[in-house]
Amino acid sequence: MRPILVEEFLKKLEELILNVLDGRTPLEQLPEWIDEERKLLQDPLLEDTDAREKLNQLIDYLKPAKELPKERALKRLTNALGMIERYRSWYFFAKPDPSQAKQLSLDIKSARGVGPRREKLLRKLEINSLKDLVFYFPRDYEDRRRVISLKDLLLGEKVTTRGKISSVEMKDVSGMKIVAAVLADGIHHVLLKWFNQEFVYKQLQALRGKEVYVTGTVKKSMFGGLEIVNPEVELVENSSALEILPVYPLTEGVSQKEFRRIVRQNIDCVASVQDELPLELTERRKLIDLATALYGMHFPKTMHQLEKSRERLAYEELLYLQLAMLLSRYTLDSIGGMAKKIEGKLAQEFLKKLPFQLTNAQKRAHEEIRQDLISARPMSRLLQGDVGCGKTVVAQLTIIDN
Repeated sequence: MRPILVEEFLKKLEELILNVLDGRTPLEQLPEWIDEERKLLQDPLLEDTDAREKLNQLIDYLKPAKELPKERALKRLTNALGMIERYRSWYFFAKPDPSQAKQLSLDIKSARGVGPRREKLLRKLEINSLKDLVFYFPRDYEDRRRVISLKDLLLGEKVTTRGKISSVEMKDVSGMKIVAAVLADGIHHVLLKWFNQEFVYKQLQALRGKEVYVTGTVKKSMFGGLEIVNPEVELVENSSALEILPVYPLTEGVSQKEFRRIVRQNIDCVASVQDELPLELTERRKLIDLATALYGMHFPKTMHQLEKSRERLAYEELLYLQLAMLLSRYTLDSIGGMAKKIEGKLAQEFLKKLPFQLTNAQKRAHEEIRQDLISARPMSRLLQGDVGCGKTVVAQLTIIDN
């Protein structure tokens, strides 16, 4: 069985609780499911003692529910849903350090880790300020929190696995330098390969016999075994290896590692961002604050934070768009339009000659458009509907009225 993350466990648990409350799943299945899924939990989040204890408290609160009278059991399940939501708010979000806040208007040359060479490369990406850097969002993400054992590797899957570097060698094949190493866990093993990357050989020699995390795509070797080509290797001691990493759209000369390092060194500047949405609105819509959303777009602690970050930014963008449209409409209304006097005689003659009767929806649409034309307010209306629903005849009636 493959390991699961805490956020996956809680999402499944939440769905199961809702199914029990709706009567679709027997309450008796809940503790059995918890016991089975709990064994599969593997998450860097659980290294946090408080997060681990709070999760255990939630589980201990739920497991006896089947022994309680039905009303009390259902009440306990309802309370558990609130506990799950609070747990997410406490442990699923990474936030910027307020002490590192900076004005986003600062030129990119003043950013940490940016020298003349990197400044030139960043400007090629149209990143000229800290604000440009912060709003240069990733195109994808690599979730490296789940460590797959060597025995569970699947062909074609990009994974993070763990083992010891047991052997390292470099060969010259047809003028190409191939560095090969074996990653093993005592029972299973996988071949690691690098092409024309001689510097990797020295790095691997230093890692020989040590526990490492390896990230890459699993392939089938020409000898039938499994191999990972050009993987990333990090010591197990480096806890930052198990995280969600951003993947950016970059230009030649800038690597993902280098760009991530620049963003990581400067991302705390978003702590200076002023949230323009009223607190009442963000609370009602259950939106996270803007600084946390911007941070989460680059280095989300969980996929839940990434989802909530996207939701916050999308909501704000759509809200401003709607406000701009309303302002435009208000401006047009204040200018005023030309009221028309419509008797409808020609339209009535036209309707008599039609070989069919208008539907109620067509009549309603025509009447609404007619009222707009009669009014002194400028009309702003879209006539839409499925193919064959009768939009053309409504438009024709409007032309005749006009």
